Order: sequence, then structure tokens, then C-alpha cells
Amino acid sequence: MKTAYQCFQTWHRNVYLCVDCQSRYKEIMRPDFDSISDEEYENKNRVLHSKVQNGESLTNEEVAFFCSCLRLEQLIFYPFCLDEYFCKLFILRNEQIPKVLVPLYRATEKDHIYYIGLVSEWNQTVNKRNHSDQLLQVVSAETREELRNLRKRYSIFSRTFSSRDYQARKFKLLEWSKYRYIIIKEIFELSIKADHYKLYLNGQEIIFDYYSFAHILTRHFAHVMKTYETEKSHFTQDVYHKEVHLKLEEIFKEIDISGVYSKSSIEEINIRYNNNLYKIFNDYEMQGSKKILRLNSFFPIEEKRMLIRLETEFEEKKISDRLSIFLKIGS
Repeated sequence: MKTAYQCFQTWHRNVYLCVDCQSRYKEIMRPDFDSISDEEYENKNRVLHSKVQNGESLTNEEVAFFCSCLRLEQLIFYPFCLDEYFCKLFILRNEQIPKVLVPLYRATEKDHIYYIGLVSEWNQTVNKRNHSDQLLQVVSAETREELRNLRKRYSIFSRTFSSRDYQARKFKLLEWSKYRYIIIKEIFELSIKADHYKLYLNGQEIIFDYYSFAHILTRHFAHVMKTYETEKSHFTQDVYHKEVHLKLEEIFKEIDISGVYSKSSIEEINIRYNNNLYKIFNDYEMQGSKKILRLNSFFPIEEKRMLIRLETEFEEKKISDRLSIFLKIGS
């Protein structure tokens, strides 16, 4: 029999869509669930319900656990469970989920109406340009860029313009944006447990933060969810979207141990991993009065111009059976 973590998972261009009631929490808190017994699970659930009834505050981990254990119709009574409520409905309504996957919950007409209201509120949120919450600021900017791309495709001057089709695509773009925001927030709150993650290469610190993850997840994952045309390359294997920072850490450590890249610039890094080509961009910038190196992008190399440049200006050095790195010729 499959474990709860294994049940009802499907892979769509490297996006897991999970429909069992605790799967999203378990994906992030996987080590905890590997070691917890059924009895411990039930005891923890009872303790948290008692804390909520007594008006006690919950930690981020406790909120995730508590909300993941509730049925859809119960979530609406707890304001701090609205993210879980939205995610369950997003998955339930998403046509990309294969018909063989039967959800373990059912939504009413009121649920769908409320869901539409949440997406409408999100539209107002992403159009605000001065969020005090840095993650909201970053995700809103990425979403506005997506909306601009959609408007280019659906100009009223275009012969193919359809207001109904445009509004439907805009709605799907917005609901995916909100779901993506919740994923990013969960990763930083429950897994990274900070507003950034420190990576190291050639003795230099590289910051993986909200911008890093939002940029990579928005532009280079989940091609099937895009409601607009894009020429961006997309991950299809090798890198699980919720473990981007961990995969980069693993790759950087392997590069460091080899020593072959120790004298090269880390602002542009080109690698072959499991026989697929990837590019990593890091940029220096000021954060207050401090200069930091931030990981800005990470994506598969597919564009012809980049491939030609890689072939003519770089030399490939093998590090292991699965990893090699490209050194600038003459550097």
C-alpha cells in the first residue's frame, strides 16, 4: 500500500499536483512524517485543536499541520487556513489533473464562488506596487509581467482577440500566480525557515532569496500552466521545484570538491547535469549598505544562440558521470 506521501501524485512539467489532504505539508516536512507514528499523528492533531480552541497562537509548522488535516468545508472557519483552502480548490478545479485521480473532497457552488472572489482579490493585490511584504512585492512584479505578456497576445487590435478567451486566460494566470505564491511562502517558512538561503561556490556566498525562487519558478517551471506564449526554457526533469536551492547546493559542492572551477567567475555558470545543459546567473547588487551576490536565474539552455556560444567560447570539463562544467576558453 502506498504511503500518504506517495498517493495521488502526478508530474506536469516538474509540478506536483497532490490531492491527498496532507500531501503539500508532507512534501515540505517529509523527515517529520517519516518518523511519526499514527498515534503520534493523532495526538499532535488533538493538541493543536485544543490550542486553537483556547485561542493560543500556532507556529508556522503547527498551522500547516492543523490546516492540512481539516476537510475542505472546515477550512473556511479558520482565517489562517485560507491558503490551504485555496490550494485544495485550485487542485480540484485544475483541468490538468488526470481523470484517474479522484479528489478526496468535494466543493460546493459556494466554494467556487468564494474561490473566484479570492482570485479577484489577488488581482487587486498583484497590481499594488508598494507591498511592505517583500515576497508579495516580488511575486506581484512577476505576475504583472505575465499579465503584460498576456495582453500582448490579446490586443484588441488583433484579429484573434476574444474578450471571453482573454478573461478566462487571465483568471487562470492569476490563480496559478496565487498558488505559486503560497508554494514559495511555504518553502521559506517551513523548509528554509528564513527569508534567504546561503549557497557557496569558490569561497563566495551566494544568496538564494524570494526573488531567486519567484523568478525561476515563474519563468522556467510549469510550462503547461502558462496562458500566454513564451520562449523561455522550462525544467522537465532533474530538478524538483521545491528543492531548487538544495539541488544548487549539491551541484556547487560537487564543483568545489573537483577544484576545476576555482579560478573562474561565478557570475555566469554553465553546466551539463544528467546530460542536460543548464545556465546559472548570479549578480552583485546592493542590499542596503551591503553588497551581496544573488542567484538571479537558473534554467535549461535551449536557445540556439546560447548553445553556439557554449560550443565556440567554452571548454567542457567533466567532474563526474553526471556533472560537467564549462570553462571560458583562454581564461
